[in-house]
Order: sequence, then C-alpha cells, then structure tokens
Amino acid sequence: MGIDLRRPSVSPPVERRRASAGVRYGLAVAAVAYVGYLALLVTCDLLRVAPLGFVPRYQGGEVTLAQVQPFSIAERAGLRPGDRIRQANGQTLERGADWQRVRVHLDPSNPLTLEIQRGEQVFGVDLSLPAGLGEWRSGPPRPGLLAFRLAQIITLGIALMVAFRRSFQPSALLGAMLLASIATVSLVLPMRIATFWNALPGALGLLLWVPFATSVAVGPLLFTFAAVFPRRAWSIRRMPSHSFLPRSW
Repeated sequence: MGIDLRRPSVSPPVERRRASAGVRYGLAVAAVAYVGYLALLVTCDLLRVAPLGFVPRYQGGEVTLAQVQPFSIAERAGLRPGDRIRQANGQTLERGADWQRVRVHLDPSNPLTLEIQRGEQVFGVDLSLPAGLGEWRSGPPRPGLLAFRLAQIITLGIALMVAFRRSFQPSALLGAMLLASIATVSLVLPMRIATFWNALPGALGLLLWVPFATSVAVGPLLFTFAAVFPRRAWSIRRMPSHSFLPRSW
C-alpha cells in the first residue's frame, strides 16, 4: 500500500466579523446615554429630598392628606390629616400624576409652596426641602433600593459587553438594548430628576431621552426580542426515531 505524501490542505483563516464604523460610533453614543441616565437616577437617590412626612390620597379629583407623620416637615408646617392640597408650586393638584409632576421638579433651593384648603379656610404653606448626602446618611436605610440599583449597574455592564462584542449581530444588539432598558427602568421617577436633567448640557440632555423612552417600552422590546431571537427549528425528520418508542423498565 502506497503512502500519500501530498501536503494536507490548509483551510484559509476565518476573518473576524466586525461592525461598520457607523455602528461602533452609534454604540459609543448609546453607551454614553445609558450610563448617563443611570448615573442621573443614582444621583437623585444620593441627593434626595428629605421625606415630607405626609401621605397623599387621590380621590374624587382632589388630593388630600391621608396621614401626617409626627415630627415631620409637614407637621412642623402645621399640616393636618384631611387637609386638601389645591396647588403645589403653582401646579393644580387633581390626581396622582399632578403630584408626581411636582415631585420630579422639586428644587431644594426654593421651598415647596402649597395652597391648602381646610374646611372653608384657604391658606398657603411653605415647606423647606432639606436635601443632599446628609439626608441619605441620616435617613432610614434602604437596602431594597441599594440592591435594585446594584443589579441595574451589573445589568447595564452586561448589556454594554454584549453590544460591543457582538456589534455585527442584530439579534445581539436587540438583546443588549433590552438589557440596557431593564437597567434604567424606574417604577416611580425619583424626586428632583427633572431639576437635575434640566441642568445638564443640551446635547447630553437630549441623549437621555433615548434610555428614558426605551425604559418605558420594556414590554414591546421583550416581545420583539422573543420574536426575532434565533432558535433551532425542530422537525419530525430531525428527531431520532427511537425517541417515539416506549421504553422498557
């Protein structure tokens, strides 16, 4: 039997796939936007306003005080349970969305001005707004919030890693966007977020609308990702014949 002395064929090296320069530039801009938005959320947590000390109730087109905590800012200002808040910083209060709009625009450099109705009497009240790291350190511990933000930071890191390593794969980019959106979601917008947002440079402030928009669209993004994610299509021909046979015990 003869020996084959021919040189074995060598397959050409596989060229590593890379995304275009435009895609990489877009990813860098998106990374700045998502990191900046998450940093904005963390800043609002660290420099938060002290609790005002009352629980609002939304009913019948009115906002009333269901509870006023002892020794709180609200109690020191003379507020009582049952008082109706007609306006806050010029914003008419009729529903929960109106109060949320006031919360995100709070500015500790100015007091919170309330128009209160108590029975037939209408009067104004100014609430001071202590804020800063001192309030975070002296306030009640929030382990749930800390764990939530830490999980979001880790999730955003994973999203960026997937996006830059698999930038040539559309399904990977969509998955990275989904992870980044989860990493920047907020069940309730934190106090002062609009105040901090408005203080940012114009270009960066515009960029932050991207993560804000995707964070409120996590549901549609999840549906889209599930619809386009590549998966193996199983068929009867691919399944082994013995899988249909009963096993003997």
